[in-house]
Amino acid sequence: MLPTLREAGYVLDPAGPGRYAPVDPADIAAVAALALTGDGHQGQEYALTGAETFTVAEQVRVLAEVIGRAIEVRAVATPAEAVRFRFPGGAPPALAEALVEGFRLMRPDTVGVRTDTVERLLARKPRTFADWCTEHADVFRRALGV
Repeated sequence: MLPTLREAGYVLDPAGPGRYAPVDPADIAAVAALALTGDGHQGQEYALTGAETFTVAEQVRVLAEVIGRAIEVRAVATPAEAVRFRFPGGAPPALAEALVEGFRLMRPDTVGVRTDTVERLLARKPRTFADWCTEHADVFRRALGV
């Protein structure tokens, strides 16, 4: 979201009604540290998600509430449009293809995938998206000139 906010003051929505469960990078790091230093994780694969599912518009509403400023959400005609806007100088082809494919798969998923992996491994609930927004609110305020 940040590049679009910084450059244009709005967020592009390539997923429409699609929902997903964003996971806090700090939770990813905590699981990685556990898996790399703890016993019983060798050869395991862990699917990490947050505990809450959101559409892009719902995520933007949470962020807007935290930073105290309305943020416009604009739909895109195609996922490729979102990639072109995010990487105006061009994205590496493999990255562009992966993003387009991810957006294409996410759009029809109106439920969103959630796992209990973070909670199970860390013995605590994943951090919420609102927590993450609060922690990074100053970055978004600066990007928006708030």
